[in-house]
Amino acid sequence: MPSKKPPSEIKENKGDDWRIPMDDPGASSSTADSGSTQRPLPPVEVKKTKSLEIVKCIVYGGLIESITSLGVISSAAASDVDTMKIVTIGVANLIAGFFVICQNLVDLKYNVGGGSNLSDQADRYGELLGQRKHFLLHATFALLSYFVFGLVPPVVYGFTFRKSDDRDYKLIAVAAASLLCIIILAAAKAYTQGANKFSRYFKTIVSYVTAAGMASGVGYAAGHLIKRLMDQLGWFDSNPAPSLFSSEMISQNPVWASY
Repeated sequence: MPSKKPPSEIKENKGDDWRIPMDDPGASSSTADSGSTQRPLPPVEVKKTKSLEIVKCIVYGGLIESITSLGVISSAAASDVDTMKIVTIGVANLIAGFFVICQNLVDLKYNVGGGSNLSDQADRYGELLGQRKHFLLHATFALLSYFVFGLVPPVVYGFTFRKSDDRDYKLIAVAAASLLCIIILAAAKAYTQGANKFSRYFKTIVSYVTAAGMASGVGYAAGHLIKRLMDQLGWFDSNPAPSLFSSEMISQNPVWASY
């Protein structure tokens, strides 16, 4: 049975020494305070599931390529070339960029990015794609997203308004389809980053839509201005002026026919 005596009257036998334990008011108060205080909750982390990693791969492969492909089609359309050439340029750019994204995926897998110190290094692969052991799954979905979203601008430009072949209407259709894809992918990127407020989704979407608008607008203006410059200089004129002794010049001037 526990002793009913107060702690100050309880004697402890330590060999030949007899000690009377004293109450420590500071210890009791600190114990009570520590028991009454609540522990801080751990930060909420997004679960690392395969479905989340697939969404990351789709965003990684499709978001930047959507902006790039939109800029390429816009700049090509500003040069007044026919539809077939514009679609060819868009698809060729997509095929050339395939090797670049493959190299980026390999670099992410075998290199760990970060700061100057080892403690400050951040695993960019885990941030952008997920766990390294799922590299084959990540590469497959990233490349599929790259081709699907990268083909949207050239395909929409080639197969819309085919009868009228109005370049302005085609560009409007391309811009609408590309911006829709960019909005969806930007919202998915904000989700993978653990966004829990509408403001974070809105900021992410606005930033990427602004980048797409600037890329397409600057590309269209640059293509138009460069074409005007080339026309004025006549460097790449496909119909050069005929020489004095050419057959076309002789036919226009019958006097030269006797020579």
